[in-house]
Amino acid sequence: MSTSEIAFISSEFDIFAHKTEQTSVLGTIETAYKPIAPVDQNHLEFVIPADKDNYIRMDIQLYVRGKLISGSRNDVDITDHTGIVIKLLHSLFSQCTVILYGTKITLSGEHYNYRSHLETLLNYGTNAAATHLTNAYWYRDNGDMMPCDPTTAIVTAVTNRGFIIPWHRLSSSKELQIFGRLHSDLFNVPLVLPPRLSLQLRLTKARPSF
Repeated sequence: MSTSEIAFISSEFDIFAHKTEQTSVLGTIETAYKPIAPVDQNHLEFVIPADKDNYIRMDIQLYVRGKLISGSRNDVDITDHTGIVIKLLHSLFSQCTVILYGTKITLSGEHYNYRSHLETLLNYGTNAAATHLTNAYWYRDNGDMMPCDPTTAIVTAVTNRGFIIPWHRLSSSKELQIFGRLHSDLFNVPLVLPPRLSLQLRLTKARPSF
């Protein structure tokens, strides 16, 4: 071997090499936060307090539990064929505001429901639409809506999957649970918030006319 030659061994064959260890993140903790004010107000506000030891992942999810009621605030019966809009979870809100350490970071305007619909439509395929997106009640309209009486012919006469599946889950004011990620510029960043930063979320409810 000449003096200019250097012997080496590939890393995958070096069984005695020291393995690197992640020491900045030792574990993951999922924490649920409830609104700081009653849910019957026009805004839903969530506060994640600052912590000196923990980071905050931007993969923040929203969970809502409720039921469909009539305009008189009474339960609906089986003869009520009321349908819901696509992606019910995000159609409930018109605006999502993110505040970091008292500073407003993002303001989506009054089009949060449209943004969430377009982002889902453009970024996900049929496999996602048939699986985890249904947690947010993402059921696209398809097929025939006539006749529109799901109590007489469940799947033969009414073939619109975007209507029939949500209707069966919401009819007679059954309790529903919907879940999904929030749509905001900050939540699309694959990073974490450093410690000692508080995070505040304000969700503005959509108008009843929507």
